Amino acid sequence: MDDNFKYFCGRTFGNISSSSNVSYKSADVVTIILNLGGWIAAALVILSTVKINDLNLYAASLGISNFLDAVFGIKINRAFLTIIIGLLGTLGSILGILDKFVAFLTILGIAIPPIGGIMVVDYFILRRYRNELIESRKQGQLPEVVEDWNPIAIISLVAAFLIGYFFKGGLNQTLNSLLSGMILYYLLMKAYMIFMPNKGAKFIQENIIGKEE
Repeated sequence: MDDNFKYFCGRTFGNISSSSNVSYKSADVVTIILNLGGWIAAALVILSTVKINDLNLYAASLGISNFLDAVFGIKINRAFLTIIIGLLGTLGSILGILDKFVAFLTILGIAIPPIGGIMVVDYFILRRYRNELIESRKQGQLPEVVEDWNPIAIISLVAAFLIGYFFKGGLNQTLNSLLSGMILYYLLMKAYMIFMPNKGAKFIQENIIGKEE
């Protein structure tokens, strides 16, 4: 499709939307559609919203059920879980949770980047598990011995989030948290290697993958 045609369609619909907002003095989509096309048009908008939220509900129930099963070994009936998530979503909508959506996205934008930064430092700079991963990749399987958890990574993540959230200077909060997480993890892990050399910089709890006790 030609770019000029896309631009024309986008500007046209944008102008119609802006004009409708001004004409009907409302930013509510259902109100505008109801005035422009009557109940049939409004019903189409409502039904399309229901379909989209139905897909969102399915994805949420699938993701949460898999998470509970993989992490905690808890199996919950999908139908029951779907009803619970739907009720919580409806309650949140009634309480005005969408008004906090921008703040929620801001928190995600600060909390998630340090996770990737810590993984990059661990794999490419510290190279703690790189040899094990290379060997296991040749065999087409995961390493047999892995860490149950990494306290230094968790401490670095929490500290990076707090720095990114409360420190408004620098380029932006996302980069502040990302760089803080990478630097803190590197320094703390190096310190751990110095003071605990016998541990090999690994927090291994003898978790054997793929072997039944």
